Amino acid sequence: MSHSPDINIHSGIAQLMNTSTATTTQQVLFIDSQVQDLDELLAGVQPNTAVYVLHPPRKKG
Repeated sequence: MSHSPDINIHSGIAQLMNTSTATTTQQVLFIDSQVQDLDELLAGVQPNTAVYVLHPPRKKG
């Protein structure tokens, strides 16, 4: 018995769309760690926002 991959994909998408997280607005914010007033920027971040502070690579040695 073989299943059509398209049916399985569409079924999985439908399940994802029915979850409560699908209705929650999600945002991602990337901030350079060397930006001025970093703390001020972080204080103004909206709820449901994933924040990533980017740091420059460390020099070896």
